[in-house]
Amino acid sequence: MAPQHRGLGSAWGYKKPLGFSGLGKSFLGYPLTNETKTPDGVGRYNHFQGGSIYWHPSTGAWEVHGAIRDHWASLGWERSALGYPVSNEQVVFGGAGRISHFQKGSIYWSPTQGARVLRSLYAYM
Repeated sequence: MAPQHRGLGSAWGYKKPLGFSGLGKSFLGYPLTNETKTPDGVGRYNHFQGGSIYWHPSTGAWEVHGAIRDHWASLGWERSALGYPVSNEQVVFGGAGRISHFQKGSIYWSPTQGARVLRSLYAYM
C-alpha cells in the first residue's frame, strides 16, 4: 500500500470548521480541481465553485473565497509576500467588513474600500 500524505485530503475530517455539511452543500460548492501540489512544492490546494482550500504542513487547511481570494490570487497566491492562509474568512466591525489572515499579514475587505492588504508587525505562523 502506497503511503498517504496528510495534506488537504486529511482536511475533510474538519468538515464543520470549513463549512462542510456534505459534498456540494457548503458555500464552497463542488470541487473544480483535484487536490494539487502548490507551485512552491510545500502545500496543497483544491479549488471549488465558491472558493479554495489551501493546506500547509505548519498552518493546516483554511478556506479563502470572494474578493479576498481574488486579491490574494492577484498578488501571487501562496508565493506572495503574504504566504499561506492561517484563518478562514471572518466578519469584522459588526458586519461592515471581512478579513482573512495569512502567514505574513491579512487581507481586509469592505464594500466601500474593496480588498486591501494589512501588513502584520509579526508573522502569524
